[in-house]
Amino acid sequence: MGPHSRILDAYTNVLLPPPPAGTGICEGCADVVVPISIAVSGEQLARELGEYKYNRVVAVRKKYSDGLLTVLAHFLRTHEGCLAADVGTDRFDLVTIVPGSKLTAEAHPLGAMLGRRLGQTARRFAHALTATGPNTREVRPRSFHVVRDIDAQAVLLVDDTWTTGASLQSSAAALKGAGARAVAGLVIGRRVDADDPSARRVLAHARSEVFDWGACVLCRTA
Repeated sequence: MGPHSRILDAYTNVLLPPPPAGTGICEGCADVVVPISIAVSGEQLARELGEYKYNRVVAVRKKYSDGLLTVLAHFLRTHEGCLAADVGTDRFDLVTIVPGSKLTAEAHPLGAMLGRRLGQTARRFAHALTATGPNTREVRPRSFHVVRDIDAQAVLLVDDTWTTGASLQSSAAALKGAGARAVAGLVIGRRVDADDPSARRVLAHARSEVFDWGACVLCRTA
């Protein structure tokens, strides 16, 4: 077993399958939003999604970045076609990220993953958005500015964490307003508060299933 397979096997025990599409969990300005996994507060995936950006130790940031890159790469190889088909396109013309509230675009490790380290997306990646204000956790398209021509393009908009969804949905709305013909959102972790009573049903269902790399929230409903 190679290192790639060992990393995927390790994450199989960490990731939790999100509910299939149609449950109303991720609806809004993007044409579709697909989470790879549920990220439960205080548990490993949620910690990694914070510390791959902000841990003070370079070796720790690299370790988590390498792991999350492997997750993202495998998911895209397997399921990018599901997202593209769902928004009515053969492929995405542009891959970009939701700008961070604390990191510049150039310093964001997710941009480095998609723009330099992942061959599947590197040639299509560009920083298309800048944040014009702080993260208010409210959908405000004017909080993001589109900095390149995206007219009539199908855009894959990637974020590491979905908490309220405001940043991704605001970014999607800004892209649509600038002429994008389709926007699909992809998030590594849909963050859920373990102590939130409203999340108990979703968490109980997720914990009752084994994470399946071959099934995303879209193709599970096909």
